[in-house]
Amino acid sequence: MRDIVFKALECIKENPEYICKYLTPNDTGENGSHQSGIYINKADGRLLFTESFKKGENVHSDILIRWFDTNFENHCKFIYYGKGRRKDEFRITCLNRKLRSNDFFLLVKVENEFIGFIFDNSQAAVFLTKMRDIHTA
Repeated sequence: MRDIVFKALECIKENPEYICKYLTPNDTGENGSHQSGIYINKADGRLLFTESFKKGENVHSDILIRWFDTNFENHCKFIYYGKGRRKDEFRITCLNRKLRSNDFFLLVKVENEFIGFIFDNSQAAVFLTKMRDIHTA
């Protein structure tokens, strides 16, 4: 259990561009919403994806996620919705992986690809504690 957490911490030390969040029913589709994919807040979206984005246009970018725990590669889409009903938001779509609400999602940018981690609640607690220790040291 701790192995994935410590691998994630090592990955972040070497590659400080990352996002993390607990997944919501909206992110996983469990609530029956028409939205698909993981919602990424604007600050994190702009940090990880360097394409130019502006209101009034939708921008799609292909990304590769390598999932740490499965060695599975996933060609996904990063989308900025700048027009339409979902104005001014980012999402990662086409994940082709079963995700559940309350899973903890970590995505680390490593050069031109991403390493994905999914933690259960106990792993997330250890990860967040270690991250807090790192930032307060």
